[in-house]
Amino acid sequence: MSRSDLYGFDPERNLARLPMYFVWYRADFESAGVPRVLSAYAPARYRDWLARGAFRTEYLAYDWALNQR
Repeated sequence: MSRSDLYGFDPERNLARLPMYFVWYRADFESAGVPRVLSAYAPARYRDWLARGAFRTEYLAYDWALNQR
């Protein structure tokens, strides 16, 4: 699984782990299309898989310490 503080992509498990702001601002992301948004900004190796949009999603706990930086 690819890991960062904000995202995790695991094509083998067909799983995209997304930050909580995808829940908080769901309407904004859904109007643009979540697969489209992710495939535009994700690392290149995941873009085709994400563009297909057939992945499950889980949401990562938001790290409020990010606001302290």
